[in-house]
Amino acid sequence: MRKKPFLMTVDELVEPIERAITDIQIIKDDIEAVQKDYQIKSNFTYVFSLFECSINETISYLLCAIPNKLEFNKLDMKELKDSILNSTLSSTVLEHVTEKYVINAAYKSLDEYLKVFCELLGVQDIDKITADNLIEKKASRNLLTHNNMKVNSKYIKSAGKNRRSHKVGTVLTIDKSYLEGTINTIIEVLNKMLVNIATKYKAYTRKKLLVDIWNFLFNSPMLKFDNYWTIDSKTNHVSFNSIKAERCISNLSSYETTMLSIWMQQFSQTLASDFLEPRRTRMWIGMEDEVTFFATVVKKYPHIFQQV
Repeated sequence: MRKKPFLMTVDELVEPIERAITDIQIIKDDIEAVQKDYQIKSNFTYVFSLFECSINETISYLLCAIPNKLEFNKLDMKELKDSILNSTLSSTVLEHVTEKYVINAAYKSLDEYLKVFCELLGVQDIDKITADNLIEKKASRNLLTHNNMKVNSKYIKSAGKNRRSHKVGTVLTIDKSYLEGTINTIIEVLNKMLVNIATKYKAYTRKKLLVDIWNFLFNSPMLKFDNYWTIDSKTNHVSFNSIKAERCISNLSSYETTMLSIWMQQFSQTLASDFLEPRRTRMWIGMEDEVTFFATVVKKYPHIFQQV
């Protein structure tokens, strides 16, 4: 059995982090307008939520694209029963599994969760000083959310070496300076993550994705990707290479013609009928795996040809 390609691009992998950086930078640029106590606290909570969500979304995307990184031996089959029984595509089950994984991992301490993130992505760990800083800020966020900034035993236990008080009942503050420090730390961490991930996964372009999918479905000298499709190096626009393709199409088997027809229909409603003879296509018997895989591709990338 041929190994399925990873359905991912580096642009989509880093998108949650890029979005978080953009949103947090907007808050930073507008920091002078934040004066009142409730504005400071609201922005502090929101900034940390953006940080956590970017990590959650990045892990979710990666695991759906590279599911062998999941610990399948730890899955609870009872929890997955409905998803397995009611899902047509395995990718739907995988999304459910990934969601459960992220939820469980997010309940770990921030220090542990950051290690999980870096290990899964295969990137450099967050340095200890920065991690300790973030750990305290998360504990303060939780204290603000659940105990109105009054120190309790949970804060003392979870805030780490940078805890701002060891005394239960002490009321901590979230002032503008603390907010600015949080913003600067998180932006710095996210930018490092962004560079590390973009560097490690730079080969995963949309062009590579398209070629990998093609090569998985077609394994024939008559079906070389470059003989059918042209990708403009400047605009990344995909076009059908009719001159080269016509030299090969007449030599295709019924399976190849059928699969090519299905592929062409995602590019243009008329392309298949213009270049392929319907009588040379066949029933899908014996090609269910390929059709199902392609359905997964279309589900995830419904407009894959519109921009590579």
